[in-house]
Amino acid sequence: CGENITCQQRLILLCIEKAIKGEASKKMSIVSGRGIGKSSLFAMIIIWFLFCYPQSNIPCTAVTKDQLDDAMWKELAMWLEKLPPEVKDKFDYSADHLRMKESPKTWFARARTASKDRPEALSGVHADWILAIIDEASAIDERVFEMGQGILTSENAFMIMISNGTRNDGYFHRSHNENKAAYQCLSFNSMESPIVNEKYVHSIIDEYCTGVDPKHYATVTEYRVNVLGLFPKIGVMDDKGYVNLLEEKDITEEDGPYEFIGHRLMGVDC
Repeated sequence: CGENITCQQRLILLCIEKAIKGEASKKMSIVSGRGIGKSSLFAMIIIWFLFCYPQSNIPCTAVTKDQLDDAMWKELAMWLEKLPPEVKDKFDYSADHLRMKESPKTWFARARTASKDRPEALSGVHADWILAIIDEASAIDERVFEMGQGILTSENAFMIMISNGTRNDGYFHRSHNENKAAYQCLSFNSMESPIVNEKYVHSIIDEYCTGVDPKHYATVTEYRVNVLGLFPKIGVMDDKGYVNLLEEKDITEEDGPYEFIGHRLMGVDC
């Protein structure tokens, strides 16, 4: 339609190409700022993979149903409408599946949310060609990845993880650190994408970086994660890898009792 993909999107496609040629790992891990166009790119990849590899299976997962329905699957519907009619007619689109009409029970992409209580999101698919797409990977529970290891035993099984770097712990974080030799790793800065609205970047600066020297924005966790596509600095993490809402210096204790007229106090455990 006369549009171009971005350089960042192109790099993801090149990683897939290298994986298919056997020149690089079949597992890809992408830590990214927001707004780089991942949902639209994944929609294109899903359509391409199904169309080119007969009887292929594509399990897609994220932590939230909104992320799957309102982002990835919505983009999938949009890109299907752009296909030539003779190509579009080969697909059967539904709320949680994209099937090939020729063999709908064995040739499909599916969307399932992943959680600790529902760790089977990546399991249960068997095909010669498999592509697992994992959005919000930083928040995916370890058990989901453990149960999904079986799908990667196929010779032509590929996996793409993408997420903001919200945690300095877990499967996704390890793929960019101690386990990075097993992955093709990419890191994308939102400001380097031509499709990211500058107003978004300024909104993050206005909300979280007030009073901070621009040279030190990279020390602000929200800016690092949402704009620079980096993981938080280790010092702001608790022992589970999460960012604390409050620091010790923000918490004070005073002796009671308290007596107020016309006021009430409510203690809230964050």
